[in-house]
Amino acid sequence: PIGQITQGDIRQYKKVIQELPPNCNKDPRFRDKSIEEILAVSERPRMAPRNINKYLSRVGTLFRFAKRTGIVTTDVTEGNTAIPVKHKKEKKRMGYTKDEVRRILLHTTKKAANDGNEEGHRFWLPFLGAFTGARLNELCQLYLDDIICKDGLWIFYFNASRPGQRLKNHCSERMIPIHQQLIRLGFLDYVETLRTRGE
Repeated sequence: PIGQITQGDIRQYKKVIQELPPNCNKDPRFRDKSIEEILAVSERPRMAPRNINKYLSRVGTLFRFAKRTGIVTTDVTEGNTAIPVKHKKEKKRMGYTKDEVRRILLHTTKKAANDGNEEGHRFWLPFLGAFTGARLNELCQLYLDDIICKDGLWIFYFNASRPGQRLKNHCSERMIPIHQQLIRLGFLDYVETLRTRGE
């Protein structure tokens, strides 16, 4: 009965699950063995701390519910701390230098940008990324109809209203003004060329 479980039992439970392998009910090496037999196997993997903490959390949830509903008078899991989890250090992303950005943006010729040919995207995508801060996939899935003039202001409308358009989340749907530098470089002329060609 749950009312007979003591804090000592919880400590023993915590000690034992730290010694158990992951997925022991599925692993053919362990699934037909008792806990005692599994612990007797010297060469065995151990569960990750994150998974151990999940088991401890579930037991704690059970006892808190039992105490709240009057099934037990004491939560014997109280004070039972989680196993420390080591977090992998994320590799720091190095930003581009000003010289690297300049070289990227000047990689293709202006002529290729405004001819409306297949090479236009090679020029415009780096510039659009630099002047909008949008993700590459967001820029690549823009339709010409998503480049609109509203109240005299040209904008990009990032949305997921068409097949093939995806956003990271609903907050990613947004309108971004087209930077004047893009307009000076001829981006709207490029868009008009594509529209004239019926693309």
